[in-house]
Amino acid sequence: MSVDGTLVRTDEPTDGHHGVGAPSLLTFVRPVIGFPDCSQYELRNLDAEYAPYRMLVSLDRPGLEFIVVSPGLLFDDYVIEIADADASALGLEVASEVEVIVIVTAGRSPVPTVNLLGPVVINRRTSQAAQLVLGDERYGVARPVDASSAFD
Repeated sequence: MSVDGTLVRTDEPTDGHHGVGAPSLLTFVRPVIGFPDCSQYELRNLDAEYAPYRMLVSLDRPGLEFIVVSPGLLFDDYVIEIADADASALGLEVASEVEVIVIVTAGRSPVPTVNLLGPVVINRRTSQAAQLVLGDERYGVARPVDASSAFD
């Protein structure tokens, strides 16, 4: 079954434990926007008090870290479509291989925001990842987060 053009729901963690089913070492087949020289990352769990948030840490550039979260834990209506070219680049074969995370931005506004237009899609089987750029006008690059909603 191909995931080309398939809608991927992000409201169900892949392993029933807040989306921690992604491999810890990731190779980005396309770099995170703004960081063209960084392709190797580690996805780390934070202390339990910060779950379900995690840290995406660059292995290529010391100090480059992103707070990330599975978007479906915050927004139950968040669904993405993976384009054919993106699915091919990631080697995706079935939808169950997909893990989706989004980058959290804190400090620029009174509440944290997430970039729903630029999700990171991970192939859990191959540990390949890419930040996609969605064309869906419903989502934004700075959607406010109600942090308490992730802890329900």
